[in-house]
Parts: sequence; structure tokens; C-alpha cells
Amino acid sequence: MGNACCLQEKEQLKEIVMTKSWKVGSGEGPMIICAPAYEVIGRELRKLYWDGTPSEPLVVWGNGPGTIPLLHAERLPCHEVVFIFDTVDQSMLFPQLAVLQALQGSWVYPGRSPPNNASSPEGSAKWCRADKVTVVIPWYRPAGQPNPLRCNVVERLRIKDEFGGPYLEVNYMEGLASLLAGCKPLSPPQGCKTSEMEFVFFSSSQEERIRSAFEDQLSQSSVRFVQFIPYFLPDLGAAEEENGITYVLFPSRGLYEKHWEASVKSRRDLELSQILWLDAGSICYLEQPTSSWEKAKCVKSFQTEDHVIIIEEALTNPNVIVGAARLARSLAPHGAGNVLSLSLFVPHFVADYDREVVSTTRTTMWKISRRCRMFTTNTIPLMADLLRQDQEIDVLSIAQFIADTV
Repeated sequence: MGNACCLQEKEQLKEIVMTKSWKVGSGEGPMIICAPAYEVIGRELRKLYWDGTPSEPLVVWGNGPGTIPLLHAERLPCHEVVFIFDTVDQSMLFPQLAVLQALQGSWVYPGRSPPNNASSPEGSAKWCRADKVTVVIPWYRPAGQPNPLRCNVVERLRIKDEFGGPYLEVNYMEGLASLLAGCKPLSPPQGCKTSEMEFVFFSSSQEERIRSAFEDQLSQSSVRFVQFIPYFLPDLGAAEEENGITYVLFPSRGLYEKHWEASVKSRRDLELSQILWLDAGSICYLEQPTSSWEKAKCVKSFQTEDHVIIIEEALTNPNVIVGAARLARSLAPHGAGNVLSLSLFVPHFVADYDREVVSTTRTTMWKISRRCRMFTTNTIPLMADLLRQDQEIDVLSIAQFIADTV
């Protein structure tokens, strides 16, 4: 079945998994703030909402004394702000937290600056804030840490023996979440409200621990987790031949459990038996959603006319997804120029944030590039810029996804 029928369902899918408070393209919308690395996405969003960019940005990064960001005083009293928050560039962490705090409430004096003798808010100063701040976190960097289940866990901290320890590895994941949850304005005037806050995490594998950190801070902010996979799945190719079948393969049962239901809903050409997972060198599937794992069956073969979409949430090295691709192709007839058609989708291309790892990954992917396309997104802009050089890799923008989500 071709890809056309899948595209028709995208609007229906948005109603199932997403909500939005603004009509895209209506000429109205939230103010968009982006960390510098995400400014390309910010420009796309401004065009979607405003058909252009406001003449004066709400935030200017690093043009003040030292590296102090500047907040446009006349634009601060606004209805809603969407803040695309960068967790990859560690040098931007404190500036972003400071801006996030200021957006929730700041004293603003008329004119260019406060009176010289003003040591505290007084007189004509006004308390200004955004009504709502939606913080969008496309990639939560600490989620790229080693799986804690593979380490010795002592009171949620990991033992490190390689330096003659024992040392405890600081819990960076929950530490950053606690900083976000605890970011509140200073000295709000009595009776004045602060901003409504919402944090939107994309495709995070550590939902429970992030929620726990917000709860520990007694945060009033709402936290939402949104998945890329059902949104982009209709665009990832399909069996081209009429008698071909499209499959979705997850490298682990955990990913299968997390995404099988949304995958079936997102494409009309998918049934449960076409959603697969990798288990101990076999490709498995269930025929009924209520089946126990003991009733799982193994795929015995694919046909050359079939198409397999292999999905991994984040790529740190290519071995897992390439291994799944090779196993799938080993179950299909090959030779005389025929190989199983593949699509590989990795929403977050991490690659250790290293150019050399990206180069090694591209070389490894090239070995299976025949009748194979790889798809990723620009959640990590540095990696996305490097990958755009490869004609076999499609880098999908998340701008429309953000617009449909917030």
C-alpha cells in the first residue's frame, strides 16, 4: 500500500494524541523564545503563527553586559510564551533559567532604565509577566545517560569503582528537573499572580523520574510528555508493491509496549501483527492485544516486496538499529539485486554529541544504504546540521510538531 492513505490520517491522529490552544496560520499566536541553537526552528514557528517575525524579539541572548540576556520590557506583558529550551549546550543553562524566572514576573520601570536611587521596586514600576509560559524541551540531555538498571543502585545514586572509589555518580537527570521545577519569580507583589507554567518533554524515556523531581519540589507547574513516533510514522515510507506489507520493528520489547497502540492508530495499513519487536535474535509479534508474552510468535520470513520501518528513540551508536536491519534482511529473499526495503527512524540523533561519532555512524549506515532511508529530526541541532550533508538521511523539522502540540 502506498504512503498516500497514511498522510490523510495525520489530522485525525493529532486529535488523538495532541492538543493546541492556537490556530496555526491565523495571524495570532504565542511569543516564541528559542535558545540560540534552536533559532532555525523558532523562525519556522514564527512564520507558522505570524506569517513573519515581529520586528523586535522578546529576548536577546548575550548582548548585555557580559553574557546577560536582555528581555524586551514592552513585550513582556503578553498572553502566552513558548520557550524552546536547550539542554545540550550547558553554557546556556543558567541564562535560560534566569529568563524563565523573569518571564513569570518582573518589575518593569517606564522609560529606558529604573531611577538611579531605586534599590527596590517602587513608584511607577509595574509587575509584568506572561499569562502562560510553555517550556518545550525537544531533547532532555540527561536521558542520554547510561541505563541505571545496568549499574549498582544505592539510594538512587550509582556506584563508580573505576577511580578506586567507591564514588557516587551525581543524579544529573533529577537535578536538572528539580532546577526547572523550582524556577520561580523573586518577590512577587502581594496578591499578584505568577505565570501559569507547563513543561512539555518530547520522547523522554525517563518520565517517572522527571515527574518525581517536580513533585519533590511541590511544583504547581504541569508536566506533559509527547511522543514523536505516532506523529511522524505516517511519513516514513510504505511497501510500494500492491502485494507488499508494511511492518514496524522496535529493537526492544519495552519500546514495543510503549508504542504499539499509537502505531496501529496512526496508520491505516498497520495491524497488531505487523508491529514487531526484537527479542534474543528473533523478531516477534502478537496477534491479539490481550495475548500474554508466552503467546508471541516469531516472524519466519519477509518478502522482497515488503517494507520494514525500524524505530529507535535515541541513537548513541548505530549497532542496535543496524543489527535489527541486518536481521530483518536475513529473513527476506536476497540476491540478483533484490533486498528488503527499509526505513530507519531515530527521533533523537545523539551520537555522543561528537562529530567523529557522527562520521562513524554514517559510515556504518552506508553498509546497509541500498533500498534504505534513514529519518531523524532536528531536536539536537548540531547533529542535524552534520547529517544534512548525507543524501541518504532525511532530517525532519519539529517546528510543525511543536505548533500542533502547544
